[in-house]
Amino acid sequence: MPLIREAKSRYGIRYIPLIYDLIPMITPEYCGQDLVAAFGYWINSVFSHADLILAISKSTQQDVIKAADGIKHLTRQPIIVPLDAEFGMQDGAAGTADRAGLLDGFGLRNGFYVLVVGTLEIRKNQMLIFQAWAKLIELHGAAAMPTLVCVGKIGHGFEFGQNFLRSHPELQDKVIMLSGLSDVELNALYADCLFTAFASTYEGWGLPVTESLCHGKVCLSADHSSLPEAGGVFADYFEANSVKSFVQHAERLLFDHDYRQAREHQIVAEFRPRPWHDVLAGLVDGIETHCVGLVHAEPLVAPISFGEIYDIGQDHRARRPDKEGAIAEMLRYDGTWHPLESWGVWANKKYAKLAFRLPPLEGPADDLILYLKLCAPNSRVAVTVKVAGQTQLVTIDPDESLAIRLQIPFKIASNHQDGGPMIVHLDIDDLVAPVDIADTRRLGVGFQSFALCRTGDTAARLRIIERSIKMSSNLVAAA
Repeated sequence: MPLIREAKSRYGIRYIPLIYDLIPMITPEYCGQDLVAAFGYWINSVFSHADLILAISKSTQQDVIKAADGIKHLTRQPIIVPLDAEFGMQDGAAGTADRAGLLDGFGLRNGFYVLVVGTLEIRKNQMLIFQAWAKLIELHGAAAMPTLVCVGKIGHGFEFGQNFLRSHPELQDKVIMLSGLSDVELNALYADCLFTAFASTYEGWGLPVTESLCHGKVCLSADHSSLPEAGGVFADYFEANSVKSFVQHAERLLFDHDYRQAREHQIVAEFRPRPWHDVLAGLVDGIETHCVGLVHAEPLVAPISFGEIYDIGQDHRARRPDKEGAIAEMLRYDGTWHPLESWGVWANKKYAKLAFRLPPLEGPADDLILYLKLCAPNSRVAVTVKVAGQTQLVTIDPDESLAIRLQIPFKIASNHQDGGPMIVHLDIDDLVAPVDIADTRRLGVGFQSFALCRTGDTAARLRIIERSIKMSSNLVAAA
């Protein structure tokens, strides 16, 4: 994001991200902790930096609008660029004889298997399909049930599905898992399957649903998020997370030949996926239309509020939009900081900078008090902090934190009211190498939190000081 801010300021570019989904925010339990933290940091900043947002479905569009309300109201709705495009068949198809050979190699019978495509992970919810298959075998017997073919690489949390298969012997000969297939092999599996199934817990689009339709096959899909957009009237839907509902709909597709054939005929006759050049044209046209009239934006500078404490860092526990975290990230200025870490951020130069835009100076002509929480790497660091003509020299011991306080005269602050950003200069005596010899960075002072309040706001001052005493080993310049 610092590079985006610099590029926007220097060259006047537009920043227009294409968002597939908000899954790490909406269903974080299905994602790794690091992904949740990184995604939360990114999406929070997107709302402050983007000139326009693209989304791949109406569902994602609504998720983005809802999430953005916690950060910044979007003046333009995200443009939808649906992925209702041609999948699969144009990538190469095997002939009938070749397909027979491929099926023999996989140990499959033509027309006697159901295909499940997608990463084998907890979010894709193959577990529900395994549970339903066990129930169907119980109801109809193993001989009547086709094989379940799962195609995809092993992903996050799939050990639960693997444990389920190991503990249900009746599934041992009825479920096979394949990965690393070519397009030709995958197309062959689509061509000769009975139907496909997709039980994912949440999606931004649902490419396997559309891909199934492109091959003329019905997909039995969960009925939530964007999946009804991916399948339209051509897919069959079961109630999300309901094994009972899946079994009922699967029975019809498995044993009612006339119904399944009618659905396939409808897909062939009516389903019309778009060529990819139409998808691209829609994306470009949408951008061009919505960017007309956009003026060159002012430089993006952190819009801080008086009395608010801004902690910088990627919070692994983040589950919702974090306006203060997004603003804290924007305090980094002029390319003088390393990427964020969970605790905060290290300076990457001996002259680091923070920048913020003052809120309106309404009411009494109170001076301002700036609080910073800084920390040292593995050796002592001396830092000269300068802001609005005020200077303070501090020394921080190795691996220690320090809260410092500088007073900014009201007259100086008022001169910045209509001007550019107020900049905090951190002059550092030296950069040091991390303890980890594999880490080639050079580290200056660490920055962890920021707050600005007015001298007359006693409650805010006490709140900030209490936080500083609680979180720091030292406190410079008591209030």
